[in-house]
Amino acid sequence: MIIPLEERIAQTEMFVNRLLSLNIAHTQRLLVELVRAWTNGAHNQVYEDIVTEICDSVTRALGITPVEVSLYDRPGEKMSLNFDLDGVSGGQLMGLQGGDGQINIFIRMRDNRKISVGMLLETLIHELTHYLDREFFKDPQAGHLPRFFARQRVLQHAVLDGNKDALRSMLADLEREKRDAIR
Repeated sequence: MIIPLEERIAQTEMFVNRLLSLNIAHTQRLLVELVRAWTNGAHNQVYEDIVTEICDSVTRALGITPVEVSLYDRPGEKMSLNFDLDGVSGGQLMGLQGGDGQINIFIRMRDNRKISVGMLLETLIHELTHYLDREFFKDPQAGHLPRFFARQRVLQHAVLDGNKDALRSMLADLEREKRDAIR
């Protein structure tokens, strides 16, 4: 399905404007909680609760159905991990979209059982972007096309960086794109 340029720009403007309404302080507190949980060796359910709340803040801002996040070692087996705060990783995370607002994140380990906080958050943002393509943009064919990665960058700026200036700059870029399309 090809989305007309005007509709795509309008959707993206709405997306960015709604993300500007995110409570960045709340999201940043959740990220700090996540790091504390890793530092204190919290139970897996604590991680799931925190990343689900991060997703909830996004879905609330966008006015779409909330998503639930589950962490697994492999399909059907709950994750029990050692997290590495210095960014060194012994594995790779993969995400899968489940039905009914479910994101499942699986780990594929190499030699040890450590992943980084950043890796989990990047995988979460990636999978949440797929969910938004389906639920907010009604664009399930976006796959890994340039528009998907553009949306992922917007989401990363909003959630992980808390960078509202970057979001405002994207709105200005969209305005220029609209003007250029009219010419």
